[in-house]
Amino acid sequence: MRTSLLLLSLALATLSTSPAVAQTCTPAPSGLIAWWPGEGNADDIVGGHAGTLMNGVSFEPGRVGQAFKFDGLNDYIEAPHAADIFFEDSDAFTLELWFQRVFPRYSGHF
Repeated sequence: MRTSLLLLSLALATLSTSPAVAQTCTPAPSGLIAWWPGEGNADDIVGGHAGTLMNGVSFEPGRVGQAFKFDGLNDYIEAPHAADIFFEDSDAFTLELWFQRVFPRYSGHF
């Protein structure tokens, strides 16, 4: 069982229709093990865990640069199985993301 806190950052924006405002990201925190910024691909720019875009994930202007766009039906990004991003139910970790929901009454999973 792992007892250390692992940081995982996934920068996502979903279903946005507003134009992006030019901004820069804050520096990545120490201990970051993965970061998928969505800059036209599903590459992990920290840990090398390249993802696979599934079921029509696309891209659009995001808060900073580009962002992933999900249609709200069945889109997802599949990350490879790797020991440093595999967590047991009892492991502590942090997941960080930005998202914009367009459907105000959407009752599906986040």
